[in-house]
Amino acid sequence: MRGRKYIVDASVAVKWFIPEDYSEIALRILEGFKDLRITLYAPDSMKLEFINAIRKYYIRGIITGDLMNSILEEMRKIPINYVEIDWELVVEALKIAVKNNITVYDAYYIATSQKHNIQVVTADEKFYNTIAKKYNVILLKNFKI
Repeated sequence: MRGRKYIVDASVAVKWFIPEDYSEIALRILEGFKDLRITLYAPDSMKLEFINAIRKYYIRGIITGDLMNSILEEMRKIPINYVEIDWELVVEALKIAVKNNITVYDAYYIATSQKHNIQVVTADEKFYNTIAKKYNVILLKNFKI
């Protein structure tokens, strides 16, 4: 049985493949997942957010097309517990988004977190600073594993 549970957003998953600030912490989360110390969840929408972020690195010339495709294949092999998008949570995410002036995509992580009582891990400081006092979210740079 796996230990602690977390919802990871795309900003964390990108750091598994692209060396950036706090990538080493993101990689420790992934390692904890692989050795069964933690369980990772994400809404299905994270798949699109993740690959769109990787696409941006390709467009900017930071990575090659071959590397972009390789990253996609490697990400597909990571057995994150993806939570299906459902209309009940979409409605809740819209309320959270409007109330906090954040995207519905970001708010969906919060709605999923609330429904399943699982903390969200994000590397997005702007998102974190907007919602940290109201919701169960931890900033990647503060994450301890």
